Amino acid sequence: MKVYLDNVIVSGMARGDLDPPEEMAAVRALAKANEKGQIETYTSRWSWAEQDRTRDDFIRVKLKEFRGKIEVVTDDHRVPVSNLP
Repeated sequence: MKVYLDNVIVSGMARGDLDPPEEMAAVRALAKANEKGQIETYTSRWSWAEQDRTRDDFIRVKLKEFRGKIEVVTDDHRVPVSNLP
């Protein structure tokens, strides 16, 4: 199964600060399933663009260090027509 993670989730994973705690636990479970090969997690390059606008230098570095843990969708700017009903 392929799972798309938006910037809020990816950034929260990197910082470990999703709230409520149950949300952080759910995201950690997704990360563990990804590590075990049970699912494939992806984000878009737009997540990176949003993260780059973070004003806090410490958080920006933390976000950049996390980038290798979530694969980026290569063609994230088009919706394939074959996927439409």
